Amino acid sequence: MKKKALSFYCITLMFFCQILLCCGAVRALSENGANYIVDNCEQIKTKLRNVQHNDSRARVYIGGYYEKFISKYITPLNVRLTRNNITDAPAPELMSNQAAFATAQTNFKDDFIDYQKALEDLINADCGNSQDFYNQLVTVREKRQTMVFDINKVSELINKHLELVRQLRGRL
Repeated sequence: MKKKALSFYCITLMFFCQILLCCGAVRALSENGANYIVDNCEQIKTKLRNVQHNDSRARVYIGGYYEKFISKYITPLNVRLTRNNITDAPAPELMSNQAAFATAQTNFKDDFIDYQKALEDLINADCGNSQDFYNQLVTVREKRQTMVFDINKVSELINKHLELVRQLRGRL
């Protein structure tokens, strides 16, 4: 059940990234694009608020999942390995993976806060100057991509941890 919920939130996060804030090359805003921003300012801001709300919910869930994973699985295992003086492979890799996980988790938290501030600034921006609004949107897109990179990095570390545990189980 929890894996399904995590998958749902990750997919939701990626979905909104693709639809509203998908990355592209920075380019000048066309006249049609500028007119669209000015004419549909409130609709755009409503959609951005929805993205902000959904991202906040996803952040709470994903952040809680990461916190639970490190406090309930990674740290207790490494403490147990240390207490039992198990120092052969893959114990050192598990220790280094814990440090990498903690760093990636902190990066995710910091990058998410940075992204949320940029998104809040975008929502509060004046649509009258459409080029400035678009430039802020490009900045938000970049910050969101950084956050997505962080999520992928933590997922890789979780998978690495699970593989290391399988190796440890095979050795014991």
